[in-house]
Amino acid sequence: MWQPRLPFLLFQAMPITGVRFKNEDDMQLTLAPQEQQVLFWAVESAISDLGTEVGHTDNQTMRQDLRKRKEVLLAILDRLKGTR
Repeated sequence: MWQPRLPFLLFQAMPITGVRFKNEDDMQLTLAPQEQQVLFWAVESAISDLGTEVGHTDNQTMRQDLRKRKEVLLAILDRLKGTR
């Protein structure tokens, strides 16, 4: 029988609130502590996955795109760390 491995899977779904666009290019998001933890974990997981993908990608253009995505996620992770 399948059981969730991560405790965040047991959280109740919460309505999306606190999203506000400061201007056309910026977005401000207000998250509950539980939501911050889940987002932090998801970004860390995506960074880890991208590292693996970069290592297995032969196409230079795709590899460069994956590296850029990883850089963006690392910047987001740094900003999330500042909120903890």
